[in-house]
Amino acid sequence: MNILLLTSEFTPAAGGIGTYAREIAAAAVRLGADVTVVAPDYADEGVARADRAAPFRTHRFRGGLHSMRDLPGKVRLARTLIAADGHDVVHAVDWPFFLPLVVPHGPGTWHYLGEDWAFSHRLAQIGVVPLADTTIRLWHWGRYGFSWEDAGSDVKRFRSYSYRII
Repeated sequence: MNILLLTSEFTPAAGGIGTYAREIAAAAVRLGADVTVVAPDYADEGVARADRAAPFRTHRFRGGLHSMRDLPGKVRLARTLIAADGHDVVHAVDWPFFLPLVVPHGPGTWHYLGEDWAFSHRLAQIGVVPLADTTIRLWHWGRYGFSWEDAGSDVKRFRSYSYRII
């Protein structure tokens, strides 16, 4: 299996996203996958040494954490790698692809795309067909959790409840 992992945080940054990306890439290699990580370079020439020591390939783009200024370079690099290497899986780990987006929709009108729609739109722009597995429960959190099933419905909310397993 050939996996392309896109991340906005990676070594030498030491946050949760970077840790997850590094660990998932290393675990996939241990299971026999061929993994390529796309990550920011943080303008740090020392990252090349760490990249050579990793059990997977790392391609760096110019930039740092979550900068929209760096998005065009990220998209170009992702598009190039996807076209060249024929990846079986493209895993976007908290990439700015998830930022909401406004797109033109006819003359003088615009559509606002929320996180999930914006992500799918951006994937389509770089030639990746997004797939959705609706058997997995993904939740957004705020004052309460909500999911795609809640769209267009009035969901009853409770201050608290007791859950009993019989």
